[in-house]
Amino acid sequence: MMGVASAVAVLNQVRTLVAHLWENEGEAMTVTAQYLDSVNVPPPALLPGLWAPVGLRYHALHHLLPSVPYHNLGIAHRRLTAALDQASPYFKANYKGLPGLMWKIGRSTVTRGR
Repeated sequence: MMGVASAVAVLNQVRTLVAHLWENEGEAMTVTAQYLDSVNVPPPALLPGLWAPVGLRYHALHHLLPSVPYHNLGIAHRRLTAALDQASPYFKANYKGLPGLMWKIGRSTVTRGR
């Protein structure tokens, strides 16, 4: 039972950590910068339903359009990606999966500490 509880606690901490990139040093941010400091991990990401349930995989989009209900974020994402040019800043917040995000945050933490 302790092993299961520990695994759930670690998974919850990881998913909370990767919802943002944590690259801001505390200065005021534009709306675009706030959006880009958050992440979207749209399908076909590895097991997003397990580690990013209830729309958390569209966390950046939630910051961009906070009034859209979580259950409609996937639809909104598909509509935006179909309508926007590939050069749009919208695509810069999209990531392929949890391992890449964990690597990016870890690398950023190590290099920032130097």
